[in-house]
Amino acid sequence: MKRFNLNLIYYFIAIYEEGNLTYAAERLNISQPSLSAHLKQLRDEYRDLLFVRKSYTLEPTPVANDLYPIFKQAHKLVSHSLPETHDFEPKACHYTFRIAAMSVSSSVILPKVLDKIQQEAPNCVIEIVNLKEDMATDIREKKIDLVVDLTNAHSTLLSQKIWSDELCVVCSQNHTRIKEQVSLEQYLAEKHVMLTHDNYRVNQLTKFHSPIFEDRIVARKLNSIADFSETICNSDWIATLPKGVANAHFDKNKIKLLEMPFEYTRPSLSVFWHSNRNDDIVNQWLRDLFTSEVLSLSSEL
Repeated sequence: MKRFNLNLIYYFIAIYEEGNLTYAAERLNISQPSLSAHLKQLRDEYRDLLFVRKSYTLEPTPVANDLYPIFKQAHKLVSHSLPETHDFEPKACHYTFRIAAMSVSSSVILPKVLDKIQQEAPNCVIEIVNLKEDMATDIREKKIDLVVDLTNAHSTLLSQKIWSDELCVVCSQNHTRIKEQVSLEQYLAEKHVMLTHDNYRVNQLTKFHSPIFEDRIVARKLNSIADFSETICNSDWIATLPKGVANAHFDKNKIKLLEMPFEYTRPSLSVFWHSNRNDDIVNQWLRDLFTSEVLSLSSEL
């Protein structure tokens, strides 16, 4: 049987997942010329280019796409056979977790998850940072462990949906026109306070959720839930927010929470991570904790 350099499996996986020789070399802690030489070996072994340059990325060929799940499974089997993959003890872990999260998640998602992290890993530090428009570089370079953002916000990252909620119309208890319910005609006639994405100039509710959201009359755009209460209480403006967020932030004696007057797709949040952390046992523990805690919270809402 012909001998095969098993290290080539790790090189192949890194190139496939990074889509860039420079990034893959950094991940493997080797020089780019060295990785290029290993790629040539792979191409010679399989008599195929395996990766073709397109713009700034390397796109896999059909042969590479066929090889990836085989190599990934081989890597997983070897990794799980090593003792250290079973030795992670949260209580003995001293680590600073950096999580980039939307501000809207701070009221209904993060408190329960952060409490759980502190219970299971009391020696760890948790740092919550603001989202940026492009998180891919920071998370690839392991400056960020996880991202909590709108589902489908980061197409190049791996993800798991963790939370969704019904929407409600929020207005002042003293609103001069809206009483116990709001009609579609009223909804479109009133001026709206809109929630924008953190550090983005886009609305969190778009035509993806309902075409009607595109027809709202906008009075003000805010990117912090904390600013909504005073704005709504002291005006006849209305807002559309997740029920869990509204219940967490607003005084029911000052605010009305009303049913939506039309059908819509519920907004949702996902947790995102880079493929280079997919088999990292610490990152996996964090992801599992995030998903289990938040999914159980969603079932309670």
